[in-house]
Amino acid sequence: MVTQLTDTDLYRILQACAARLRENPNDVEALFFIGAIYARIGRLRASMMYLDRLSSLDEDYPGIWRLKAGIFKRLGDEDLMSACLRKDDQSNLPM
Repeated sequence: MVTQLTDTDLYRILQACAARLRENPNDVEALFFIGAIYARIGRLRASMMYLDRLSSLDEDYPGIWRLKAGIFKRLGDEDLMSACLRKDDQSNLPM
């Protein structure tokens, strides 16, 4: 069962992730969640700031390239969207 998150839920998650980042600025899960929430609420440039930081720490983090591709699509940048989708395909290849 999937539960729809409310604005209050999203705010609480953002607060929790911000607290985690104060303790560990390299917390990849917190960076991903903040980036995803900002993308969801339309703060695309803020989202990319967190996702760029994440991808510099762990370029194979699950879902990072697909999320970035979706943001670039919303920003109207088809070239960067395509590059992210290619990177997503590469990161999903078996070792």
